[in-house]
Amino acid sequence: MGEIPALCAALYGGMVMGAIYDGIRCFRLLGGGKLWNALLDLIYYALVLGIAAATLLYINGGVPRVYLLLAMGAGLFLYMRLVSAFLQDVAGAVKKRVARRRRKD
Repeated sequence: MGEIPALCAALYGGMVMGAIYDGIRCFRLLGGGKLWNALLDLIYYALVLGIAAATLLYINGGVPRVYLLLAMGAGLFLYMRLVSAFLQDVAGAVKKRVARRRRKD
């Protein structure tokens, strides 16, 4: 795989890691204990490790290259800054709208 496609694949892998974090964030609302949060953290880190390994294996046979690891981090950062922030704003607006409707009933 060439360097530009490898960089794009690593960015995509980082964005998938961010999407998994947002997915697990929903489960944090179900329980509030430290044990529950620790379990969710372990699940997240196991999934991210698997995704990073699979991404590196797909890109160049599992050889870790610094620019690919940095690209994964950049993809995660971009997801958190752009997509996740937007999703949180939408969720907050929906939550406020639902709260207003419940008070009117």
